Amino acid sequence: MKAKEIDASIERQIVTYAITSTRFLRDIFVALKPEHLKSSYAKIVVGWVIEYYKEYREAPGKHIQDLYTKNSRSIRDEEDTELVSEFLLRLSNQYKEGTTPTDKDNIDFILKNAITYLKLQAVDNLRTSLELCLLNKDPLKAEGEIAKFRRVETPRDKGVSMFEDSVSVTTAFLEEEDTLFKFPGVLGDEVGVFSRGDLIAYLAAAKRGKSWWEWYTALIGVYHGFRAVFFNLEMTRNQVVRRAWTSLTGMPRRRKENQVKRIIQVPSFSKDDEEDALWKVVVKEKEVNTIDLSKVFAKQKSFRRQFRSGNIRIFSFPAYSATVNDLQATLENLEYYDNFIPDIIVVDYADLIVPTGNFRGEYRQQLDEIWKSLRRIAQERNALVVTASQAGRAAFTADAGEKDVAEDIRKIAHVAKLISINQSKSERDVGMVRVRQLVERDDRIGGRLVAVLQCLDTGQVCIDSRLCKDVELPGPSDKNE
Repeated sequence: MKAKEIDASIERQIVTYAITSTRFLRDIFVALKPEHLKSSYAKIVVGWVIEYYKEYREAPGKHIQDLYTKNSRSIRDEEDTELVSEFLLRLSNQYKEGTTPTDKDNIDFILKNAITYLKLQAVDNLRTSLELCLLNKDPLKAEGEIAKFRRVETPRDKGVSMFEDSVSVTTAFLEEEDTLFKFPGVLGDEVGVFSRGDLIAYLAAAKRGKSWWEWYTALIGVYHGFRAVFFNLEMTRNQVVRRAWTSLTGMPRRRKENQVKRIIQVPSFSKDDEEDALWKVVVKEKEVNTIDLSKVFAKQKSFRRQFRSGNIRIFSFPAYSATVNDLQATLENLEYYDNFIPDIIVVDYADLIVPTGNFRGEYRQQLDEIWKSLRRIAQERNALVVTASQAGRAAFTADAGEKDVAEDIRKIAHVAKLISINQSKSERDVGMVRVRQLVERDDRIGGRLVAVLQCLDTGQVCIDSRLCKDVELPGPSDKNE
């Protein structure tokens, strides 16, 4: 039963993306044959899509309705007509809601799964034909079936000639399909872009807001229309949901049952006049509305309109109970049963993952294997994986650096970015942290220190940012009192 549900889900995905994504259709076109699909409606619709692409060299998109009007009378079976009509009606509703798949989705991962499915279907079709030949004791026909079998393949990559292929070199710089997003403002300029296939980590001492920054990274991705999964291995489910809702709404929790408004402190950068050399951190009191639980449904409806294809799912496991295999199983279930393929996967945090049962070794070796596994997930699922690492004791009295990575310094070898979060008591009092990118695989090692203002009462991790050299930092010269 499970296999049938999975097959139906994959076929719906293949047909949907063939209709809505030119990039998907372009890359799968050579391999996509109606006979490799099981569902009768899928075979019919894919046949229409293939003919349309041959003529126009793009996915039909909303023109699929015109194809239905033109070709529906040629469908012989009444049940097939109903199935096609039902599928297209569901797709039409997705267009109205703005939730149809787009080229921003994780196309490479979806394409890989689709090709694997088509390959297996082609082999299964051959097996069925051979079984029939064996039943009829017809070796010649069986040999003929084997001879005419063609492997399901997409166009082969012929490589790039660095001395002759100027188009490919230019395209590599102009088309960055793996780039997802960057943080706003100065912080984004210093930290740079976040990309598919990368493992990034935040480094900080305890209670410096690592979980908040992991959440913020996922949320910025959602703002850009991407899908995210947040694996919580530390807090209770209700705790992380409360944090998430506070951040999404920008409203604080009520301290009293009927407290409609709360006064909070919000920091900002200010200069007395344009001649001031440095920005000052100014904290002002602000009265804001608190979370109203009677409006949750309305807020969710508003978020769906605002973010369109963007979405985020939260999963909670007790600390030291989940393995990498558990995370993988959750991702597979999301894909198969909910058609939810994340672009961003947050693991809060990696050091709380339990080593798999078949791996033995000292704790440092187990940690190294876990971080390797997270990097593998990032590459296999073509997604950004975000996690965090605790810094050692030294980070309580000085800014965290690469040497402060707890337990195993080899973590640095597996990440594309390592970002430190630093905060002194006086900085915490005014709602400021200092962020520095310690490691970036592609461009540079070590970035400039950025002052980031935040208001965690309302879940706002980054209100504004400036280079620390341009800010009059609060408190004494020892930033980590």
